Amino acid sequence: MLLSIFVFSKSHDFFVIAAAFFGIVAFTTVIWGLIEKKEFLLVWITIITLLSVILALLLWQIQILPLWVPISQKTAFVLFFLWVWVVVLKYLKVEKRQSLKETAS
Repeated sequence: MLLSIFVFSKSHDFFVIAAAFFGIVAFTTVIWGLIEKKEFLLVWITIITLLSVILALLLWQIQILPLWVPISQKTAFVLFFLWVWVVVLKYLKVEKRQSLKETAS
């Protein structure tokens, strides 16, 4: 019910642009942290995901290729959740290794 307020309101475009802005800020901070940890493969995966999100946003906002908007949005959605899955799996493995080292010593 609460989400329908954002979808069916006159301010829908504003909410989408605001969410995109904060999402891009979050992506750039994640990229910065991954660069500091020297996780360059994850940096490239993050950049590809960020570019797909930006492309979907631009196609929706500019309305150049309206038939491609749903495809680009679905692609960005899938890439985003695959990216989250890869990052979580990567850091769960790191956390598991650290806990195994602590129990071994």
